Amino acid sequence: MKPSRKIGVLLIVLAGSLVEAQSNTAVASGSIGKCSVWDYPYTLYNNSGATQTVNDGITVTVDQNRNIGAMNLSGSGTLVMSGSSGITLSGSGGDTSCRWDIPGYGSHSITNNGGVFSNNSLGQSNISYDSGAVFTAPYAGNYRWAQGSGWSASISGSYLNGALGVRREGKDYFGTVFSQDQAGTCGFAGSSSTAQAPTWFPNTYGGGPLVLTAGQRIYYSASTAYRSSGGCTATQMNFTIGTASLFYEN
Repeated sequence: MKPSRKIGVLLIVLAGSLVEAQSNTAVASGSIGKCSVWDYPYTLYNNSGATQTVNDGITVTVDQNRNIGAMNLSGSGTLVMSGSSGITLSGSGGDTSCRWDIPGYGSHSITNNGGVFSNNSLGQSNISYDSGAVFTAPYAGNYRWAQGSGWSASISGSYLNGALGVRREGKDYFGTVFSQDQAGTCGFAGSSSTAQAPTWFPNTYGGGPLVLTAGQRIYYSASTAYRSSGGCTATQMNFTIGTASLFYEN
């Protein structure tokens, strides 16, 4: 059932005495409980102290019970009720965190993969730098990592081959944030057919979302080419880990 604009106004009047310090605004059509609908706020409110606004041209489907003190329909903004779900003007159903900001983790350097001369389960150089946990997932599901400011990386020496990325707890490999594979003073570390100029991947994790279980942690990790003998041992990667954000794709 599609409520009229008068219902939207009535909800605002009934909630007029509430403190409206908590607010969300819908910028995309979809389920009322989806973080993406509300533009990934730090908190998606589900309590009677909150105000939510549905922007002009947006349709929000109420397909789960919610507790909202005031619901404002802007312009042609619409609420569509689904099944027996509804909005209650009192109580609390539990807020949802949708976004987290991760601080920078400083500058680091790896030479010849830190002396780690082995491969991971994907046949790549094993990790030689690990930041320690930078985030712990509060919910099971998909998360989207996005690069912020202050990042840099450069590789010099025998093999211009290395990578920096985001690693899930329990994995010996990482999703790439930065990678490079070019000839150095000793040529290519591998096949020249895989050559890659310095490349940043600012909004991805291995081509898709970070799939995490509740309580699973993520880390920043890095590795470079290595050689255990001979004159080609001085591959060095210098990098700075800047800020980033995580978004819950519930």
